[in-house]
Amino acid sequence: MFALLSRRIIVTLMTTAIIGVTIVGAVSYYFSAYLIRSEFSSIVSHFYDTSAGNLTRFLTYTEETVKVIANNATVMSAIRSPGYMTEVSEVLNGMVYNLNADIRGAAIYSLQGYTYTPTNYSDIPSLEQLRANPDFERFYTDPSSRGEWMYRDGADLSYYALRYAKDGILSYVMKIPENAEQPLAILVADIDGTKLAQYFQTTNALFRSAAIDIQRIERKPAHSGPVAAENDTSVVIRSLVHDSNIALTLSVPLANAKEPLQELRWTIGLLALLSAAAAAYAFRRLRSAIVRPLALLYKKMRRFSSSA
Repeated sequence: MFALLSRRIIVTLMTTAIIGVTIVGAVSYYFSAYLIRSEFSSIVSHFYDTSAGNLTRFLTYTEETVKVIANNATVMSAIRSPGYMTEVSEVLNGMVYNLNADIRGAAIYSLQGYTYTPTNYSDIPSLEQLRANPDFERFYTDPSSRGEWMYRDGADLSYYALRYAKDGILSYVMKIPENAEQPLAILVADIDGTKLAQYFQTTNALFRSAAIDIQRIERKPAHSGPVAAENDTSVVIRSLVHDSNIALTLSVPLANAKEPLQELRWTIGLLALLSAAAAAYAFRRLRSAIVRPLALLYKKMRRFSSSA
């Protein structure tokens, strides 16, 4: 009888401990997974906003650099002159690379038919070739467009030989003089497309294996701000770059956020084992303190009953 009681006690204790720890562990695990996933999405969104803000500041600084070049007195004289002025190339040599080392090249297309570039910048398209680009043609023919960023890839790259990588060209184009009703020239300043991705790169382990995709879009959406989405494998954020025709998409694997959960699983399993061990120890103490004395008392009562 007491052997059966002992087995019932140990089964009850161990079952209760293991089931209790398992339930608490499962709830803790899924709640932690929910919190980590939510926090991870917030971290990715904050990182994207910060990186996009830094990129916007860089592009704004580059715009101001281009405007300084466009407003140079020699440049202004050249675009108004009926003849070609050789001094402009020397001015561009000194200004383009000294003011902003990230500008890979610049060209001024005078509407009188002249093209001015730095002396080491030879592989450039003609104005007619640039107008074959739909975005450039829209800018060129729109009187209200004075300056904007545009992404150029595909056929545009062939004009530049090996100057640009597969990520394309990010160009700031502006009409000069800036506020004139009838512009006299178009200034085009180029940045390598890889510069965009650099602002979204980090050594943080949470962003390991993150993918950055740069695409030219045909039509700008009504909402140009960041759009975040989640799927089973990653957190994806997409937005336009500085009101341009460039859509930049950052995709961060959710597996990076789930790594801490692996340790939590092991911890829950270890707690279940420790609980089972604790239940076994409690049973031994209970058996020594209650079950065994009861068994001895029962034997004494049996002997007393038999002798009576």
